Amino acid sequence: MWNVLDRGFLPLSDPINTLPIGDIRNTELIYTWENLSSVVPYFLKEECLREEMIHSLRVASHSYYHGFMDNLGGAGSYERAFLLLAYFSTAYINSAEGKPKSKLPKELTVPFARIAHLVGRQPVLDYTSYVLYNWRLKNKDKNIVKNNVEILHTFTDSLSEQALLSAFIEMEARGAELAKQLVNPCTVVEILFKINELLQETKASLECDFADFWNGIVADYKNLRYEQWRQDELTFPCDIFLQSPLLHTIYKYLDINFQNGCLVKRKEEIRNFHMPASHRDFICSVNGIRNKCSEDDNFKEVYNNCLTQLIELRKNLAFREVDKSEMANEELTTYYFK
Repeated sequence: MWNVLDRGFLPLSDPINTLPIGDIRNTELIYTWENLSSVVPYFLKEECLREEMIHSLRVASHSYYHGFMDNLGGAGSYERAFLLLAYFSTAYINSAEGKPKSKLPKELTVPFARIAHLVGRQPVLDYTSYVLYNWRLKNKDKNIVKNNVEILHTFTDSLSEQALLSAFIEMEARGAELAKQLVNPCTVVEILFKINELLQETKASLECDFADFWNGIVADYKNLRYEQWRQDELTFPCDIFLQSPLLHTIYKYLDINFQNGCLVKRKEEIRNFHMPASHRDFICSVNGIRNKCSEDDNFKEVYNNCLTQLIELRKNLAFREVDKSEMANEELTTYYFK
């Protein structure tokens, strides 16, 4: 599914746009999911999503049977199902109608928990689903760049959300060039500079801050019970842009090991629970350069330039947890060579 040297941190095959009908008993439920995915922004705007969504899922769920999620037809279908259920669950939690919900209903929880188990991640909207599997190419003969990408699902149906996600997809595609050039820190600096230019240009064109925009449309899964899965209350942060595999690759490349316990824990949670295993494996395989740079004065400046671009990258990403982001940036500055 993944070859970082080929397509960066994007899947080798383009994400599928609709789930396949593998069993006639599941036809109604799959059609319901796909139809709902096209009207979520409208329901959110009209503040009627919870009632409309759960009614539709209840009517269709009689076709659900044990093993349905296991037989969807391959990894691409699993990721499509995960994206839809993460999208529905996040919209349900964040809908402006009535009081915030403390329980995710079984019509969402039962299939979501199962598909999360199958893909090896947590049942929450994550970077892999919302960014890496949420696009299609406008022209398949052209490169994966911001202007050639169309986002499959958004919460606001806005140009801002489309542009934000499209920029991150191009960024992760550039991970292929980055992976090939890790032996050359000078080139890595150039690649990171271009990525930061991409994000800054996108911000300027939108005239909005990514973090403010993201905070305005999505909140954390906080003290939430998953009906018919777990009875204890769970909290999952939705600061999903911290989960960028490109970002974590640079952490490893520069030998960044946060000392603050909160930051260490968050980094470990992201890698263990919100990333595909192949991304974790690639990041683990990256050789750090700090020790080499410390032994060669000529490389110290190059390392410092890489670190400057990393700090700039963190500022350009749409972090939800601003305090943690600032805390991390302050700690990163301690890695500069004097």
